[in-house]
Amino acid sequence: MIQRCMPTINLTNNSSLNLTAASDDKNATLNRYLRGVLTFQTRPNLDAIIDQPINAVDKTPFPVSVTATGTGNFAVEPTTLTVQPAVSATLGLLEDGDKSDFLDSLKLPDDFAPNLLLSFAVEGSLSVGDTATVSDFSFGVTKSGSVTLTSYYAAANTDTLRTAVKGAISGLTIPHDRDDLVSLPLQSVCQLDASSSLQFTASASYSFLNDPLASVAIQKLPKIAINASASATLEATVTHTGDHTVTVAKLADGTLHLSVCLTKTDDFETSLTVSAGLTADLGNFDALAFLLNRISPNSAIEIQTIKEELPEKGRQLSADIRSAIDGALSTAFEASIKAGLDITRSRQRLFLYKIDLKDLDAAGLSALESALRGDFKGLTKPGVKLRGIEELDSALTLSKTTTHSLGIHLLGLFNFSSVHQFMKSATVDFTSDKHDLVLADEKTYVKTDSLKPERLRQIVLKNVTLTLPASANTPAADTSLAISFFDREAAIDASKLRQFVNALTAVSSPDAVVATSVMNGSQACTCSLYLGLNLTEPDCRKLYIDGSGKALAWTFYRTQICFAQQTILAGDSRSAERLRLFRIDDLAVWKQLEDAGTLQNTAAVLKNNGFAESPAIEALVTDVFTAIWWSKAMASYAVALHDGNSLADVGKDVVKNDTLGFNEPWLVLAAWNILGQKPAIDSKFTSSALMQKAQTLRAGG
Repeated sequence: MIQRCMPTINLTNNSSLNLTAASDDKNATLNRYLRGVLTFQTRPNLDAIIDQPINAVDKTPFPVSVTATGTGNFAVEPTTLTVQPAVSATLGLLEDGDKSDFLDSLKLPDDFAPNLLLSFAVEGSLSVGDTATVSDFSFGVTKSGSVTLTSYYAAANTDTLRTAVKGAISGLTIPHDRDDLVSLPLQSVCQLDASSSLQFTASASYSFLNDPLASVAIQKLPKIAINASASATLEATVTHTGDHTVTVAKLADGTLHLSVCLTKTDDFETSLTVSAGLTADLGNFDALAFLLNRISPNSAIEIQTIKEELPEKGRQLSADIRSAIDGALSTAFEASIKAGLDITRSRQRLFLYKIDLKDLDAAGLSALESALRGDFKGLTKPGVKLRGIEELDSALTLSKTTTHSLGIHLLGLFNFSSVHQFMKSATVDFTSDKHDLVLADEKTYVKTDSLKPERLRQIVLKNVTLTLPASANTPAADTSLAISFFDREAAIDASKLRQFVNALTAVSSPDAVVATSVMNGSQACTCSLYLGLNLTEPDCRKLYIDGSGKALAWTFYRTQICFAQQTILAGDSRSAERLRLFRIDDLAVWKQLEDAGTLQNTAAVLKNNGFAESPAIEALVTDVFTAIWWSKAMASYAVALHDGNSLADVGKDVVKNDTLGFNEPWLVLAAWNILGQKPAIDSKFTSSALMQKAQTLRAGG
């Protein structure tokens, strides 16, 4: 009768040193998964110290490498982890500061290992059977590749090095299921390093900023009711595929600390995927219905009409909108998780849980078993409370507590009689930074592969200029018109942050003080600015006709854009030349710039007026063209409104003449100033620096 030999891991030098590590626990990894004997050849420097007390051992030789003399297999059906001949395993020591940092990363008390931690690490290659899936080995480890298993043994002062090495090797654990966690020895740690695919649930609060506009000149606004803004909390399934380190420590009382860390954090753009879990249960129209509910107070009627009149187009729009929302969520989670990782004391830790195996109920056990397969959705679901499981730390905290903004631009909506009529001709697009969603009339809008935010702002500026006079010409309009500006800058520079602060200060925003504190700080961060001005029909009319009933002239509008830009650029050293341009009050110089016509001629006029040849002159030319284009367009509309002429004729020239820049919120400030600095401007400033500070305070830092 052939007997299967007892699973052991042996260290030997084939003469004086023979160390055999085994486990009396039948559920231990060595007994459950190791097939046969795995032997490592040691080096001579281990012989002399192997039987010394651990606290007297010379630490100089560590880490010590040992080499596999044959093949060893850990069979976790239907996968196999193979340790190849000549592969090195490593014995390591953690003491003093290194030990404290390790324990702190798991939020373990110092008395977990009062002396030192001895580790045994071995690398194997994972192979799979025909029916294996990504979750069969442990923690979502991918189907093939290398896996490093490490076991840490908390050595007592009375232990010899031999005892500690045996303890580390016999405690080697593959955390495949609950029984493996039960068999993990007390006061020990198991660790798994591998490429894996982990799923978790994250949530983000969103403020939707709606921007309904005309894309073709119209005489009056149609009666379409649109919500100026809305909010929602979105949940998403996030999948991160990359190198992960999963660490499980068992304390003296049997509770576990389970940590998931990222090996690197600079590849989120390619390693993070997001799928939004929209809650609307409307079949193929869920994303479209979700969005319409944030746009239209009559969304139920609109979605029903779309389902009846254009089902195929509705399904396509829904798919495109879901893709756009997923993209927006992906960038939001990427930013907030990165910031969250920076905040946690262990900067690569994704999350950390305390688990009491004896106290788990059915829901907690199910969530834990799913996590062991790489599915952390049950543990990370927002608001979840599981008996026996406590969240100690999470890089997802910022995504839970941060409100993100998503601009929704309805370009061409006012050229239709209803939302569902607009949807018949709508195309879906979004900016390259995923912070603005565009639903546009495909007859007037050209969809691009990568819509830059500054290009969208130029399009919006033109469409605002087309829409304002129609609103001014629509007495008792049901729809107020919003002029808005939104910009989000990753790793914002001092120049742009100064402009944000200036704009907020000018409109007496309560966020001005907060933005100033961020500006006075030194850390790189991501900041966003939103300014919105809601206008009624009488407000819009005042933008064109003065108090005495006269049409406003283009020179008046030129002074208004100059006022706005002076306000925004004040104190910005990088914009000194631009600020000097907007301070020119000589009408003759502006007349020369108006008559220049071409880019080259405009640059020549600027040089003749003391502006030096430099790369900055291109920005000055853009400023000149934008200021003159907008001033002339507004003045032309003012005359048409005053004389009762067709707005469409003026609109043709507005569309024909392109605009170049809308990178600062000058339009909002200029319109507000024309109206006597009222009504109040709605403002919002966000900064990852503030999120980090708030999180630090919450954590007691």
